[in-house]
Amino acid sequence: MLDINKPQLPEVRSAIERLRSRMNIGRMVVTSRMRLGLTQEEIARRANTKQGRVSELETLSGNATLDTLDKIAFVLGLEVTLQPRAVPMTMWTLHSGNEERAYVVTHASHDMSLSFLDDNAYATV
Repeated sequence: MLDINKPQLPEVRSAIERLRSRMNIGRMVVTSRMRLGLTQEEIARRANTKQGRVSELETLSGNATLDTLDKIAFVLGLEVTLQPRAVPMTMWTLHSGNEERAYVVTHASHDMSLSFLDDNAYATV
């Protein structure tokens, strides 16, 4: 199983970031449904949609419309909102001879920054 909190290759990290919203939706639908003690069929009936649509949201498959997502969210007592993406952060350790330095790489849009944790060094690329 892929640990999304561990450092990954750039292409893997990028794919994870693109899926993060779907993963959040799926997790919220499942946990809210289970907390309410409802089945997928019950949610679908109350939202006037098909059980398969609820399943698609929970399993990150398919491509539900905003209208369907909003109806299911309403039944679950949730609200569909948009918010800025969290800035991805990756922690690495750099080994150079006898020295070991930990640093954090963050990026927002196309900017990259490198911050060393053991001093105040900071660089923007």
